[in-house]
Amino acid sequence: QGQTMVVVPRPDEFWMGEGDGKHRKKIGRSFAIASKQVTRKQFRAVLDRDPSQERDSPTPDCPATTISWYDAAEYCNKLSEKEGIDKNQWCYAPNKDGKYEKGMEMAPNYLQRTGYRLPTEAEWEFSCRAGSETAFSFGEAKEFLVKFAWYERNAFKAHPVGTLKPNDLGLFDMHGNVWQWCQNSYNLFPKETDNKPLDDKEDEIGKITDLKSRVLRGGSFIVHAYLVRSASRNGYAPMYSVSHYGFRVARTLPLGSFTALQPPPEGG
Repeated sequence: QGQTMVVVPRPDEFWMGEGDGKHRKKIGRSFAIASKQVTRKQFRAVLDRDPSQERDSPTPDCPATTISWYDAAEYCNKLSEKEGIDKNQWCYAPNKDGKYEKGMEMAPNYLQRTGYRLPTEAEWEFSCRAGSETAFSFGEAKEFLVKFAWYERNAFKAHPVGTLKPNDLGLFDMHGNVWQWCQNSYNLFPKETDNKPLDDKEDEIGKITDLKSRVLRGGSFIVHAYLVRSASRNGYAPMYSVSHYGFRVARTLPLGSFTALQPPPEGG
């Protein structure tokens, strides 16, 4: 469907967050994350609709905007269906009326399933940082931000995905362009305790309500540099579809699925 995915082989531990919320996080699985935000063209190809407004996202290769968390979850399931992924690997279950809105659920063990889903907040931050521990994936210097991010200094509307520099994992627009929905509900980070890493595991399972905010990451084309930092986080109710909200997709990879990408043995 035109999605280029970057494979992240079992990253294990890293520093997540900043300030009082900085803590060690452990991602004990391999995953893949889209190199670009989902575009208007891609969204329409899967769901046969496009909620984006041209004043905010002018062309089909701009990110899909005015996207709710529910819209993003539906897209992930429909993309799994379109690509022939077995239904028992899909990561979301619609509500009793078959709709992706309040009352829908995340499938049990969704982090072990191989269908498309939103990245967890830890997967998103690890992917954004690309090994860095600085304010931005490229370092601390804000004067370089215009080379990587569409934000209030150089934008005021969305731009075609992948037109600025990627980070060291080859991911575009991790800073700016549109806020990106993540899988998790929005909670305060725990305070660090003895540097013991916290596992990135399934969010609470159960019916999703409009009262519990979901995480957004990355900032957008209308925010200041401070809000496009690697650790910047936001939360909003899942039914809200704001003009600068979008997403990118991710998948869990079963062990061994990326072995072809490893270097051959010496002399091989």
